[in-house]
Order: sequence, then structure tokens, then C-alpha cells
Amino acid sequence: MRRTSLLAAVTAGLLLVSACGSDTDDSPTTSGPDEGQVTATETPGDDEETTSAPTPTSATPTTATPTDTASPSTTSAAPSPTTGGEAAPGTPTGGPVPTPPEGVECSTGAYSPGALRTGDAPQPVVDTAEALFHAAMACDQDVLVSRAEADGTSLSFGGGTPEELLGLPDVENRYLAIAALLTGTTPAQNDDLAWVWPAVHVTGSDADWQELVDAGLYSAAEVEQMRIEGYYGWRIGIAQDGTWSFFIAGD
Repeated sequence: MRRTSLLAAVTAGLLLVSACGSDTDDSPTTSGPDEGQVTATETPGDDEETTSAPTPTSATPTTATPTDTASPSTTSAAPSPTTGGEAAPGTPTGGPVPTPPEGVECSTGAYSPGALRTGDAPQPVVDTAEALFHAAMACDQDVLVSRAEADGTSLSFGGGTPEELLGLPDVENRYLAIAALLTGTTPAQNDDLAWVWPAVHVTGSDADWQELVDAGLYSAAEVEQMRIEGYYGWRIGIAQDGTWSFFIAGD
């Protein structure tokens, strides 16, 4: 009787399992895309606004390259310190001021000249003044002597040849007198229309007298004495055509 009941229970269980197996879901299974499978991406329609983030750009700084600017004449040397004020119009602006050759001693060896002063003198006068100045600064006796001989320059009231009076050694400081007159004093025209340095030899104004002191040619006491007696110091005269007329001192 017990065996019959157990057999009936097993049979019932088998029937139940069989019934469950027949109810299997036939719906297809959904699986994700296989690895490497390209999936379609939905793209917006023409009437849909798309917003894309701006792509950042890395700005590369640029280095400005300086352009050459003309500079004004830097082909001429810097001007030497002036000894008597600004240079007048017509002043040559040539190359550097020469210096005495090594071993040659004369009165301009330690002199620092200002710019050549020629006022509104004509070009022949300017050319001669520049030649005399450069020769004096270079202690070039050959140029000064030959120029004085060619032009018949008056160099002394007591006589003497250009070689004797302008040759080295420069015992009377004539080279310094030439350079200081042409750069430290302004010229003026005399009755013969020659251009004369210093102007005080022609005009005699207070400013002209003071130039002699500022140029280092004479002391204030010496200038005061000459104001009483008349100017008898060094002077240079150049004619309109550029002839070196005189370089003289005294009465």
C-alpha cells in the first residue's frame, strides 16, 4: 500500500516536469552587439541644430623681429666737447679730429677742440679754415708751411720764413692758437672783407671779448688789459677766395 502511494507521487512529479518543459518561451533572445560590430549611429536631421564644442587652438607666440632704422649719420665721429658754445651755421661736419703722430709733441697734443666755427663764410673760406684746423691738430708742419708759402701768409711783423715760424718744435704754441681761434671764437669780416678770427679784432663786443677767455686763449686779466689797449693777440685772416692772408699777433 505504501509502495503504491510512493509510485503515484513520483509519477505525478514527472507529469509536472513534463508540463513545464512544454511551456518553453519561443521568443527570440536579445543579445548585445558582438565585439568589433559596427553599430549605426543616429545622425540629426537637416532641421535639427547641432552644437559642437569649439576646438581649442594653442596660440604660438610670435617674436617681433626689429627692423633696421636709419640712423642718422653714424658714419661721422661723435663731436668733441666744445670750448666756446654752439657751432655756427656753415660748420663742417667731417671725420674725426686728427691727433699728433706718436712721438710728435706740440701744443695741441692735450687740446680737446669744439666744432669749427665759420659763421656764414663762403665755401672757399670754410675749406681753408678746415684745412688749417686739421693740420694744427695733427701737428702737421708740412701742410701749414706749404700752405703759408703758397698763399704768402703774413706770419710775423719781425720777419721769418714759414718753415722757421711754423716748424716744430712749436715753441710759441702757434698750433694751439690756430685750433683754439677756429673752434673757440666766431669770425667777423674786416674792411677788406677777409674773415677774421676772433671777431673781437673787428667788433669788440663784450661777448666777443669773453670768447677769448672761454676758448682758453687768454686769462681774464689779460683780456681786461687788451680791452684798454686794443686787441693785439693771435688772429687768423682768410680772404673770400680762400687765401690764408695772415696768422699773426702783436701790434
